[in-house]
Amino acid sequence: MLEFYSNILMKILNAIILSLSLFTYSQENIVKVTYLKGLKKVTDTSSKKPSLLKDINYILIANYTESIFKYEEKMSSSEINLNKRFIGQGGGKGVYYKNNLTKEYFHQDDYKNQIYLIDLGEKKWILTKEKRLINNFTCFKAISEEKYFSAFLNKEIILKHIAWYTPEIPIPFGPTVFNGLPGLVISCQIGGYYFVADKIEFKKEKLEIKKPTKGIKISFEDFDKKHKEEIGEILKKRKG
Repeated sequence: MLEFYSNILMKILNAIILSLSLFTYSQENIVKVTYLKGLKKVTDTSSKKPSLLKDINYILIANYTESIFKYEEKMSSSEINLNKRFIGQGGGKGVYYKNNLTKEYFHQDDYKNQIYLIDLGEKKWILTKEKRLINNFTCFKAISEEKYFSAFLNKEIILKHIAWYTPEIPIPFGPTVFNGLPGLVISCQIGGYYFVADKIEFKKEKLEIKKPTKGIKISFEDFDKKHKEEIGEILKKRKG
């Protein structure tokens, strides 16, 4: 019970910090963040930093209400072929878009030569008091869990999502599904994959946040079910 009320107080405190911080920033300001992707064994719980993957960068462009996150295409075709298996693993393939005013939040992705707009819905975060200094920012830890179908394991699994966000930059966005926290996500983890902010730029000039519109609209649950059924058919054919 004490932990329950402690978590509520933490949420209220972070909401107050976010509200006060907004007065110090202009609504026109836009942040551009370059994230790197890293790998680390899931069983490794030490403070050792993940090994960063070469030439795999992602860009987040966001203001206080809207964001877009995607892989930064800058490699040659040969390099992409060597690295593309890492681009989408742990998230990062396609385009992630969120607008807090219109309540739109989806992932544009292609699957079997068909483009989908996958409705992601809101994540439920547990905010903790644990904090650490990352890139000279005081960051707080948040945890969430998500159930999805793993094609590799051919079963549903639960993945723990861990985010480190900073109220010092009161923009509630981050990589892939790491959104809705009271501050910019500086580092985050899905299984053994990590996104780490490498460069943070504040822009006064307009940077375009273009909402993706092409694709078939589908819920995350229906897309996951579709994926599961197709994997099942493939496995049946292999056994047959």
